[in-house]
Amino acid sequence: GAWDRKECSQRILELEPLQNADAIFRTVLTDSDEKRLCELAEAIGDEIKAALSEERIGDAASLLRSFNRLSVIEHVTVERLLGSSMNLVGRFFQDRADAIRDLCLFEQFREAEVELMKLERATAPEAFGDELAEVVKLPSLYTLFSGMKERSEARAARDKQYAAELEAARRDGKRLQRLLTAQKVELEERLASMSAQFQQQLEEVARQQADREEQARILREALENEKAQLLAQKEDELRVARELNQQERVLQVEAARRKLQEEYEAKLKEAQDVQERLAAEAAAAREAREKAQQESVAALQQQIQTVEQQRAQQASQTQVVSDQIRAKAHAGRTGESVEGRAVEGSPDWYSFLDDEGRVYYYNIMTAESTWQKPARTDVRASSHGAQAAPRASAERAIAPGRYGGRVLEMLEGLRRGDLTEIYLAICRLGDDGIRDIAAAMPNCPQLQTVSISGNRIGSAGAASFAEGMKACPQLQTVDISSNSIGDAGAASFAEGMTACPQLQTVDISSNSIGDAGAASFAEGMEACPQLQTVDIWGNSIGGAGAASFAEAMKACRQLQKVNISGNSIGDAGAASLAEGMKACPQLQVVIISGNNIGNAGAASFAEGMKACPQLQTVGISHNSIGFFRIRALKKSEPRCDDGARTRVAGAVGEISREGSTSQRASVDAQLGKQRSAKQKEASNWTQVSS
Repeated sequence: GAWDRKECSQRILELEPLQNADAIFRTVLTDSDEKRLCELAEAIGDEIKAALSEERIGDAASLLRSFNRLSVIEHVTVERLLGSSMNLVGRFFQDRADAIRDLCLFEQFREAEVELMKLERATAPEAFGDELAEVVKLPSLYTLFSGMKERSEARAARDKQYAAELEAARRDGKRLQRLLTAQKVELEERLASMSAQFQQQLEEVARQQADREEQARILREALENEKAQLLAQKEDELRVARELNQQERVLQVEAARRKLQEEYEAKLKEAQDVQERLAAEAAAAREAREKAQQESVAALQQQIQTVEQQRAQQASQTQVVSDQIRAKAHAGRTGESVEGRAVEGSPDWYSFLDDEGRVYYYNIMTAESTWQKPARTDVRASSHGAQAAPRASAERAIAPGRYGGRVLEMLEGLRRGDLTEIYLAICRLGDDGIRDIAAAMPNCPQLQTVSISGNRIGSAGAASFAEGMKACPQLQTVDISSNSIGDAGAASFAEGMTACPQLQTVDISSNSIGDAGAASFAEGMEACPQLQTVDIWGNSIGGAGAASFAEAMKACRQLQKVNISGNSIGDAGAASLAEGMKACPQLQVVIISGNNIGNAGAASFAEGMKACPQLQTVGISHNSIGFFRIRALKKSEPRCDDGARTRVAGAVGEISREGSTSQRASVDAQLGKQRSAKQKEASNWTQVSS
């Protein structure tokens, strides 16, 4: 009953043609097939990742095309593996696009242009197809690059022009100051010379007075001697007359002696009168000279004071011109009217009109804006006096020109001590900038929110910020994500957390933190029992770090959201996290996507979910969980979803509640919020800085 070749061929030709030839591959894979397929996909994925990291874009594209040939196998595991590979490529080029935006924000246009050219070559349609173009959006990148470059060049040209005008004004001011200073020095020299001459005259008068007194003394001594000799002669004559008993002669001699005494008394009195008259004349002459000297000195001092006032007026005028130039520069950067008026009695403040005609006030030194008229300070009235010191110290504290207007506004608010929130995401602060912010934070112990993500902060900056946190015990929200604080910075940040027991939300994601940093952060968590949201995704945390984190969860029973995705916690970490979840009955969102978790870890995690009755959203995508384990997990816990059909542009994954498609899309958007928020903030900052 066997068919021969001819009959067999005839029967085959009589069969109906296949309507869908690809359906022939639609089958059910066994566990061994699935395991082998996963191993093959993992190997290809590693090769793609290595090619991308080594900039071998062509090799990565070739590997992805080869991998896409498996799409003929219509199976959920194949679809998930293909989606994971496409997601890997999409994230790589999305990161490159984000890096180009950062370069544009930081005005590193030469590097940005080089990266744009590389990205254009890498994302050509023949390499990865048209899907990647929707992720990268190269035309919008070129538009952003050209627009920001043109604005930067125009701003640089305006700043150069204003700098030249400012330098010319300062140069003219210095020249006039030199002339006035020379005039003042000349007057002071004349005053010194006049004082020296007057002193010499006083010394000459004193010398003459001394000579006169000496002559009068000699005259008195001569008269006294002459009187004594004559009286001695009369005494001798009187003695002889008495011895001879010549009474008449005695009377004559006594009369002559009395007359002699009277004559010499008169001469001595006349000499005394002459001496007193000469002394009075000398005193009158001295007083006249002193009065003339005082009048001359007063006249010179008045001239010196006039010159000093002219110097002060010139310095004030130079400052006014400089302020006007700075106001023009500010108007050129912000597009505001340059017809600002200086506020009387409040230096550096100018009044402007907004688009609706309302008056507002702007400080050209601190970049502060306010609707209320500044209080009168009259700092400039003292010019060089002691009252000018506070302004100088304030300028040193906020370093005008070093930061953008938003940073200066926050620094000024911190200096005043009236801030409760700080939003400085993507402001290129660096370690030095965050040190300035932290140094001013003690002025605002009432701070509740601080956002400093994306500022290139290292471990040193984290240490400075932690010191500032210690002065703000009312902090409730801190976002220090997308920096590079590392394990050392995480340890410092944890020390700051211990001083903030009211913390409710902490985001330290994407900070190059490993197990040691996670352990330190866990110690900080234990001091914050009111924590509700913790984001620590995108680091390098392993099983040991996850164990420390899970142990700290037991001290934070109010936790509602935990995102530890994009790490490497593995099965052991998932088991530890499940134990921590049992102590947090209020948990609503837990995301562990992209953590190399296998079937054993998924089983342990499912046990932890049972202790969280309020749990609504769970993310487990991009792990190494088998198809049948996922199916069993979803059957026992409908709150889970493997995210097999996540779009290429997705950053992490996406989970559902009760398996609803519409709800899964809603949660998908919520979990993609982190990157879009940073992109939006970067776009806003681009508009502000331009």
